[in-house]
Amino acid sequence: LSNIWISYAATAPNARFVQQEIAKLRYGSPLQLERGKNNHRVFITDNSGHKIGALSNAASMEWKEKLPLIKEVRVHAIINWRRDFLDHTPADDCPEEWEVPLLEVVLRE
Repeated sequence: LSNIWISYAATAPNARFVQQEIAKLRYGSPLQLERGKNNHRVFITDNSGHKIGALSNAASMEWKEKLPLIKEVRVHAIINWRRDFLDHTPADDCPEEWEVPLLEVVLRE
């Protein structure tokens, strides 16, 4: 879990849309990891190219150089996360709960 930006789906500017797109995912759904423009963050995108999540800062630094080695990314699980699980006080408009995709990443040999 430390590799995922857990609150992305709750705090993104288009959070409602992100949450709707995550709700469409199932076990095994294909995804991609993509480096953001002018940013060192690595984002999780769906087949339509929508950003539905992001890696944590530390994981982004680690994975941005490995992106060319990725053969496949898919949903391993979707977990339900709650506002009261956070170790910081979220903004007032943060929802009470949201879903977070956990990934399986297959690298090329």
